[in-house]
Amino acid sequence: MLEEELRAKFSLKEDALAQFLENEAQIKPDDTKLISEPDISLWVTKGSILNPTTLVIKGRYVFTGDISPSNLLLLLNEDRTKWDTSIMHQEILKKLSDSIHLFYYVTEPALSSSLPGDFVEKRVRFVKDSVYYGYCSSVPEKVVASKEIYSRGKTIFGGSILKQEEGRNVYYSFSQVKLKVFADVMW
Repeated sequence: MLEEELRAKFSLKEDALAQFLENEAQIKPDDTKLISEPDISLWVTKGSILNPTTLVIKGRYVFTGDISPSNLLLLLNEDRTKWDTSIMHQEILKKLSDSIHLFYYVTEPALSSSLPGDFVEKRVRFVKDSVYYGYCSSVPEKVVASKEIYSRGKTIFGGSILKQEEGRNVYYSFSQVKLKVFADVMW
């Protein structure tokens, strides 16, 4: 029953999801620029339509060199433990369809006095008009209970867009995550 319930909840229309992701990737006047380099830009803003009080972090990364978008996505998403030292463990719990997976990962503690965080997310990936889209958000705790040695983090939403711009791969990412170690009033 739970699997059928999850399939129904996670079946999203690609056009609507692509439009949501494109909107979230846009830099808005209230966004605060943190980093501005030729190939890397990072912004932060307070809130989204899904949660008006928690920070949203947005990034734009330009990849030069001869790498296909599909290979770049494999590198960025499929096994982050090879390059992201904050990821302690990751696994696909269940493939609900070719484009929808339940994903579990454990991160290093955000602060030295805090517990490692664990996340259970639904991840949706699809291609529309040669643009690669990704979306993730947390699933209910009953899907996979958090172990006592971890602090369950909540991904309100995360997204990514990979597209060609002027012959280069440009990757947009954005996330809104709630961790128990951070206060919502940080900014």
